Parts: sequence; structure tokens; C-alpha cells
Amino acid sequence: MPLLKNKSIKIFLLALLFLCGSMLVGHQADFVKIENKPLGKGSVAALSRVYQQWQENQKLKGGSQFLTLPLSNNRGLSSTQALPNQQGELKINLYTGAYTASFKSPLSGSYYLWLEGKQEADTTLITRKLLGQFAESDDKLYHLESQIQRSEMQDIYLSRIIISTDAKLPLNDIQLSGSPSLFQKVFYQNQYWMTAHPMNLALT
Repeated sequence: MPLLKNKSIKIFLLALLFLCGSMLVGHQADFVKIENKPLGKGSVAALSRVYQQWQENQKLKGGSQFLTLPLSNNRGLSSTQALPNQQGELKINLYTGAYTASFKSPLSGSYYLWLEGKQEADTTLITRKLLGQFAESDDKLYHLESQIQRSEMQDIYLSRIIISTDAKLPLNDIQLSGSPSLFQKVFYQNQYWMTAHPMNLALT
């Protein structure tokens, strides 16, 4: 279905132009090549073309089944101990709930993966769920592979993925974090499995 034939998506794109246009450029490293294009000086049609190019790129990379989130240091969330050049990635199979997460750090230690979300009934309520602990390899690469159970994601909207040295709440030492980009939110909102598929994963 062409993007501009969907009324809700048209409204969303128009809002992006006037409220979030500056956030689209270079939002995340994985999407800079696509999103760092002229947005048409307020043209919804131009923004639609940029989005459609990004969408095609996503489909070529298997984006209809896999959600990939780059993880990086965020000064607003990360602690002063976090290394500014740290980077990682989370990849979730939206059909099965299986995921892999990895990052590299010169510092040895215990690191944990957290999922932050909002309750469907009240989006002001923040939920943080511990997904697991990373295993360290000889080359300082930290890796975690596991699966999110469908029952654990009922009525929860995914807001952010966090890597922390904290195994329990509160999270005082956030090392890396990543959130869905604006284009990802539009893309996955428009997929049939967002409401029909058993994973029932929604982004906010």
C-alpha cells in the first residue's frame, strides 16, 4: 500500500516535518545514509520518498522480520564511567522472540541487558525488565543470545534497550542504550504482524 494512501501515516509524516525534522538527520549510525537526505523543505511527498527508500533498504536487510537497534553511549542516560566510543547492537527476530546482543569494551566486568517499555494501559508507567547477563570472550567482545517470551511482552511498548552494570533496579550505571528510530516506528506500525503476530511487539 502506497504510504500516502494511509491517512494515519500521512498525519504522522506531516507531524515529523514540523516537530521532528531536525531529529531525522543522522538519528542513528545505521540509518544515516538513508535519512541524511534533503527532506523537501516541508514537503510531505518529499519526506515520503525518503521514507520509501529507507523502507526498501530495510526490506532488503530482512527488516520485516528482524528489528535491529544500534546501541551507543548517550550522555543524557549513560553514567560518567561509560566509554564514549562504545558501540553495540541488538537484533530481535520479531516472529520468534529470539535475539542476539553484542558490544565491545576494553573494561572487564559484569554487564546486563535490560528492556525498557511503557504499559499499554498507561504509557506514563515505565517498566524495566532484565533480559540477561552478557558473556565475555577473549577479545573483550560481550555477547548475549536468548529469547523473549511472548507472555513477557503482553501490553508492553518497547521504548529502549539498555546495557548496564546493574543487575537490579534502579539502574545507576547505564553504559549503552538504543531506541527505535522515527522511521522504524512508522515501518513497524504499518506491518500486519504488529497486531496479528503472536509476539505483539509495539514500539514507542
